[in-house]
Amino acid sequence: MHELSIFGQVPAARHEQVLNILAGVAAMQPQRVLELHVVYAPSRSRIDRNAPVKGGTQDIAQKKKSAQAAGDVFYQQLVRDVREQEFGRVSSFAFELESKSGETVTEPGLSDSQPSQKPWTLQFYDVPEPGKRTVVSRVYSITEITRGDAHRFAKGLQYRRVNTCPYCVLPLTVCRYVTKYMLEGQRLVCKNIVILLHRILRFPAEHDTDEAMNTQLPTYTSMRPLDEAESYVLQASVRILDGSKPENLATGTEELLAFKELMKGAVDLSVVDRLSLDTRVKV
Repeated sequence: MHELSIFGQVPAARHEQVLNILAGVAAMQPQRVLELHVVYAPSRSRIDRNAPVKGGTQDIAQKKKSAQAAGDVFYQQLVRDVREQEFGRVSSFAFELESKSGETVTEPGLSDSQPSQKPWTLQFYDVPEPGKRTVVSRVYSITEITRGDAHRFAKGLQYRRVNTCPYCVLPLTVCRYVTKYMLEGQRLVCKNIVILLHRILRFPAEHDTDEAMNTQLPTYTSMRPLDEAESYVLQASVRILDGSKPENLATGTEELLAFKELMKGAVDLSVVDRLSLDTRVKV
């Protein structure tokens, strides 16, 4: 699938004003968004079993050749919606927890019609396509995890890359926990455009660990914005199921440029540096 996007920055002082403008443009009330994002990265491991002992420039050349053979690996994220009632409460990564009687367990304070947490999705975004473009264009995929332990599933993801180096054996690669954060904001939909006015909230240090994955979420007030100025990011996106058809990309681009023109004077929407959205793991 393909995503086309443009971005703008909104100071905290203008948040309510811009939100009211967007509500008028989209002819709908903004929907509150609280998303928990957990970031994972593949651990790149290389075993050189057959290579003769080398030194100096030969060793440097061999390492460079091995890195090229390994190819790029990317960050991936587990994402799920969070309810405000969950802050300061235990938040397990497991799904469909059942009691000994076989009945589904819900957290205290939440009704049976409101399960303790919504499903997780595993999300991957590629590096935006290069070249001079009027919108950011990148490939993405979203996979819903319907049951089981999402954290264990994400860490257990394994794959083997094709090895083109005769001296380098690339074993199975497993994922490691990197960090987590909360995305907080409002979402609106205007025709085919998904509008997200949001900011990133950081977890307190004691909650940002692999060991704290199945412990309670911190209180909402204990999380601080990543941007010290507490400004918001406005992202307008069009998602295309079949990005192989140029006419689909052209239609999506036209809609975004029309929205950009409509918002002129309120928010300056533009293309960001593609490397600021680089999802590759640096070695």
